[in-house]
Amino acid sequence: MSVNVLRNCGSGGTATGYVYIVAAGKFTSAISQDDADRQADEDIQQHAQRFADSLGTCVWTNAVNTRTYTRNNCGTGNVGGTYDYTVAAGKYSSNISQADADAQAEQEQLANGQARANTYGTCTYYSAAFGDDFNKDDCLEGEGELVHYALPQGAYSSTISQADANQKARNAVYADGQAYANANGNCIFFNNWVDGPFQKNDCTGGSTGSLVYYYVEPGTYISTISQEDADQMAIAALNAGGQAYANANGTCAWYNAAYGKNFVKNNCSSNGNGSTVYYEVPAGIYTSTISQADADQKAIDAVNYDGQEYANINGTCIPIPTNVYAKIFC
Repeated sequence: MSVNVLRNCGSGGTATGYVYIVAAGKFTSAISQDDADRQADEDIQQHAQRFADSLGTCVWTNAVNTRTYTRNNCGTGNVGGTYDYTVAAGKYSSNISQADADAQAEQEQLANGQARANTYGTCTYYSAAFGDDFNKDDCLEGEGELVHYALPQGAYSSTISQADANQKARNAVYADGQAYANANGNCIFFNNWVDGPFQKNDCTGGSTGSLVYYYVEPGTYISTISQEDADQMAIAALNAGGQAYANANGTCAWYNAAYGKNFVKNNCSSNGNGSTVYYEVPAGIYTSTISQADADQKAIDAVNYDGQEYANINGTCIPIPTNVYAKIFC
């Protein structure tokens, strides 16, 4: 008599059959065959399971083992994608325990998971910051303002390369930059050249300030309203700064008073006498940055230097009368 008994393997284990045999003739009975067979059956009931649990085998197979890895060899500034590595259920078996079967699957997971992620996972490259300048080009008057259009770092990504991510950002800047400039820029007007004279007005001691030209260069002021507004800004700046500039850069001067005197023409022949000629330097001909006396002295020196020549050129020679004797006839 025999029976196939399964070992009690516990949770997760799969038992193989164990054949428990009661040899023929092991039990005898003086009563009947049935009684002898009953004894054999009792033997099976009492001992078969114990023998199966002792001598039978159990097989445990691993549970599915899945883990998510992040690719870690993409380089600085780039982001690795995720990759799932799976050890299928039942790939490994053990006659020892469920834990032993699962440990075998875990060993494969640790040996291969990250390496597979680094090979088959994706790398995401993010664009560097990029921008360029665009002139607003839809102005009816004035000039279009220069507008900077830029995309921040990371605006675009690529799983191909850093260069590809950067090129996407460049393409976007040049595709959208002009429209951005037209929408956000201003039509601007630059001032024309303006200038004007300012007289130094902080002189003392009777001196007179010089005239100084002060100017505002073209393009110094910008208006988003009109050309007239830009020019008015320049005019306002001219008027606001001109006097201070003249006072800082001008000079104080004294002008001579009028001075003159008589000179006698002295280049006549012996038959004539030279006339008297008045030679004068008018007021304001000579200046001095030293004093009034210095300016007047320049006029005096000029009269003394040029007066005689002037008299000789412009004076007249007056003939000297001769004695006339008449014969008187008696």
